[in-house]
Amino acid sequence: MTTVVRRNVRPAASNTGGAYSDSASSNTFQSNQNERDDRDKNDERDSDDDDKETRLTLMEEVLLLGLKDREGYTSFWNDCISSGLRGCILTELSFRGRVELEKTGARRRTLANRKVILLDDTATGDVLLDEALRHIKDTQPTETVQSWIEYLSGECWNPLKLKYQLRNVRERLAKSLVDKGICSTEKQNFFLFDMTTHPLSDSVHKVKLVKKVQDSVLSRWPNDPRRMDKRILALIYLAHASDVLENAFTSLSDDDYEVAMKHVRELLDLDPDQETDDSDILISFSSIRTSLYSFRIVASMGPFLSRMGILLGTRINNYDMNGIPLHHKCRNCGRGCDPVKSTTTCANAKFTRTGTKDQVAIIRPVIPDEKVRWSSSFDYQPVEFTAEKVRTSTKEYVDRDPRQDSSVEIPWNSDDRLCDRRSYHGTYKIIGRVPQNPCGRTGITGRGHLGHFGPNHAADPIVTRWKRDANGEKVIHTETRKPILQFVCIKRKDTNEYAIPGGMVDKKEKVTETLQREFQEETLNFPDLDERNKHDLLATIKDIFENGGIRIYCGYVDDPRNTDNSWMETTAYNFHDGNNEHLALINVHGGSDALSAFWHDLGSETPLFASHADFLQRVANLHQAHW
Repeated sequence: MTTVVRRNVRPAASNTGGAYSDSASSNTFQSNQNERDDRDKNDERDSDDDDKETRLTLMEEVLLLGLKDREGYTSFWNDCISSGLRGCILTELSFRGRVELEKTGARRRTLANRKVILLDDTATGDVLLDEALRHIKDTQPTETVQSWIEYLSGECWNPLKLKYQLRNVRERLAKSLVDKGICSTEKQNFFLFDMTTHPLSDSVHKVKLVKKVQDSVLSRWPNDPRRMDKRILALIYLAHASDVLENAFTSLSDDDYEVAMKHVRELLDLDPDQETDDSDILISFSSIRTSLYSFRIVASMGPFLSRMGILLGTRINNYDMNGIPLHHKCRNCGRGCDPVKSTTTCANAKFTRTGTKDQVAIIRPVIPDEKVRWSSSFDYQPVEFTAEKVRTSTKEYVDRDPRQDSSVEIPWNSDDRLCDRRSYHGTYKIIGRVPQNPCGRTGITGRGHLGHFGPNHAADPIVTRWKRDANGEKVIHTETRKPILQFVCIKRKDTNEYAIPGGMVDKKEKVTETLQREFQEETLNFPDLDERNKHDLLATIKDIFENGGIRIYCGYVDDPRNTDNSWMETTAYNFHDGNNEHLALINVHGGSDALSAFWHDLGSETPLFASHADFLQRVANLHQAHW
């Protein structure tokens, strides 16, 4: 367990625009007065240097890390930054001595369960901070940090709390960056709407910010994280929770990136519930839960400690492993579950892609529904199988087997840049040097046909339009009386099943890039297009895939390739052209990775590969369409 020791932090210098116009209360935690005086002298020198340049709040720094330099907007796929910026606001109020966490008392409550206490309601001069401060002042009884993040984000179910929502936070912060000469303001057209963007106009400030973050985990790494500058420590946690910290590391070499991420993980692994003896230190928040349509996204902000600014936190994915529905397509249930194929044998008994002239059939042992979970006792005798093509591969992105080579060390549950080995469902167990499938038993150990042990990440673009008659009117289903959606469907080469186009996320590739690449590879063959029209179509698709879409699902996939040690996880996005203006007009053709591609009516009657039917049902519910 790590003991948190508070260091003295200088009073903030005043400036225009409301940034750092106040000082925190004096620090009485250090007993050695001489040591504190030495620190104050060093801090004063730092303050003199900072006064010579524009000062930024935590909110502005996090947003600046997230903004694309040329485009002037944050990633449309970032679902964490909204909550992250609200966390920055509370942290900034903590730095300025306006709020703290209630004292723990004898009951030793966890940080997540303690309330935010108002210390000083004096205005800071910053509009966003003062608006949040007024809400905290007017609220009785007091609330936890998690509750405040939900209220300020507008992500709460209580209509009486909607008045606390801070609106247009990103735009207001971006305008502040414009006022400080860091960004400019432009208008860009995105097909159906105009959007105000804020491209970078002065790169000096962002370069300094990125270098400050990089140096903090590289050249200026203190070995003992408790000795880090508290504001830098806060920035790292908040940037991580806002899913923009990675942007500060993209320019690093592979070696430096590994060192930086190793140090970041050390910070994230610190125990947030460990306290000092000083009753005035701790202020925290643990996790922010925000709703996105039919599923919950869990983002962590990390607890932030004391109005003097110590942050200690852990990125968590707060999912219950047993909350994953039982898988069916990657195990032998022992019943005649597909009468078309057999009335006595499970349709998934034979492991996929086996039973060919090149590979003898691999039959999974029977695993009843009640014996799938690892917690259930079972005389379990799985079959070991890794395809020859996978086992003998020398490709960089294919794992070597740590069970057979003791020198192989794989950084499980982390992003090692070559491969993101984190699961959407939290930390998975390592048994016998290899991961254990979080959903349960499959009957097969090894990797099967998959390249990685643990999660193998994919991305699935769901492109939809309304089915219309000759007059352009939506077609209504005769039974459900709901309009019918159509989606871009492919026929897979490996299984001959209908499916959503999609595929594996390549090394160092973003999900947005995978979605676009797979859609092009599997559905856009361009047999009748000249080079100019092909270029225009690709440009249109690129804009839509980068600037639109709704995330429908992220998590475990009931994929027939899953084994006890390797499994599929995916992120599915819906790109809907409701007015037949762009995507709906594309004449799709089967590409290199599909037998065919076509527009198909969306409905429960269509059998689909893996968990794709579940994804399409979510899309139908989203658009209130027939299913």
